[in-house]
Amino acid sequence: MNQVSTRLSQILHDAVIGLRAEFILLLFFILLLLLDLFLKPSKKNELLVFVSFIGVFISLFFNLLDFVNPLNLRLLNDFLISSSPISMVKMAMGIATLLTLVIHSQNKNQKGETYLLLMAAYLGLSFAVMSANWLALILSLEIASLSFYVLVGIENNLKSTEASLKYVIFGLLSSAIMIYGISLLYGTTGTIYFTAPDFGKKMVMANSILPFLGLIFTSFGLLFKLGVFPLHIWLPDTYNGASWSVISILSTLPKLAAGAILLFFWNKFSLFPFQLFQHEVFWNHFLVLVSIASLVIGSFSAISQENIKRFIAYSSISNMGFVLIGIISNSNPGAKATLYYLFAYSLITMGLVFVFYLVNINTFSDLKGLASKSKLYALLITVLIMALAGIPPSVGFTSKLLIFTSLLEAYSHIKINSASLANAYLALLIFASISTIIGFYYYLRLPYLMYLKNAENKDFVIPKSISMSLIAIIISILVIGLFFINIIN
Repeated sequence: MNQVSTRLSQILHDAVIGLRAEFILLLFFILLLLLDLFLKPSKKNELLVFVSFIGVFISLFFNLLDFVNPLNLRLLNDFLISSSPISMVKMAMGIATLLTLVIHSQNKNQKGETYLLLMAAYLGLSFAVMSANWLALILSLEIASLSFYVLVGIENNLKSTEASLKYVIFGLLSSAIMIYGISLLYGTTGTIYFTAPDFGKKMVMANSILPFLGLIFTSFGLLFKLGVFPLHIWLPDTYNGASWSVISILSTLPKLAAGAILLFFWNKFSLFPFQLFQHEVFWNHFLVLVSIASLVIGSFSAISQENIKRFIAYSSISNMGFVLIGIISNSNPGAKATLYYLFAYSLITMGLVFVFYLVNINTFSDLKGLASKSKLYALLITVLIMALAGIPPSVGFTSKLLIFTSLLEAYSHIKINSASLANAYLALLIFASISTIIGFYYYLRLPYLMYLKNAENKDFVIPKSISMSLIAIIISILVIGLFFINIIN
């Protein structure tokens, strides 16, 4: 009895220490719920924004403490894991949530439940990146998914409702496939703990196609969050129907979380050999196919876009293809490159969303002649779009350089052990290079329109929000500054 009591006390103690940030988010979620119920509409928005800021900021502070002084705990009887890299990802998600709150605060008629949903999405994805078993992962992802479904359609107009419906349909499909994949893996390994040391060995020892299919099906839930092939179809229509503030959170939080989960927990399966029709295949064969398809679809589809939101969506598909390259590399340089790319992409995209929202840019025609009306915002868009294209000396160039370097290193090592996987890596390298070159065309189209074309009866909205303008400028400076920080380190 004493042993049980001691064990329970230890579990509760570790949970209190390791989940401080999540407890804060839960506490402020409840507080926001009560305030939304009882406050008068005239006073509601400003107070809800302030309370949301405080809650996310305190959570961010605790994640910073966990990052600086890593606890490396297994929490709630091995349901969750706390570590320094996980805390770093949660910090990035917290910063993205804070920036999204800035955009939301500009709308004085914002619905109160928006802040509740933002807090729930951040909380769900924080648990997701800490998940050590299938049950914790699927529950965490669904908490976040339900929040995003409602956020996309919260404007309650035809466009946002259609976008939300498409998002829900593909979200439910990916969840169903994921749960089916989990059932295959559980039936093969007999455990729900995918972080267990012998989990991968049990899959290989099964000597069956089932664990390989289970791993592919289970990954669909994460590939949906990343917005890559074959679960990318929802992305352009959903972005087009969502508000800029919702796009800012959709283009950052789910991608940071899904990329981190694939990197931290699933990457160890990448070189486990599976038998498929009497041929030896690896998990990385599947990821190479997904990455190539995402690069091709994203790059070629972005060329023909006239709508800015759809353009950002297709750009996202291509960029997440690059993220998968870092994961495929299966090395420490690859892991660093993946995290760097995810953080850089989130920062750049958030900056673009800020500027497009501020200047009321919705189509490529709206960009024509912007430089003649506002040199500052034309310059900000140019800096951010050059970073997204990977032009030096931006953080985008550094991130792409790290990704390509990690893939080349992985290719040089793998060709000794597996000729088929080495050929797959070589093909991926070629397609990634082509995608980068194509990206120069469709990204640099924006500066061309702003500086070399005349406006077509467009009344530009020159922003009066000093705080948002300042944040956009700071993000643009960081996009350049982080390049030098990385080189120095």
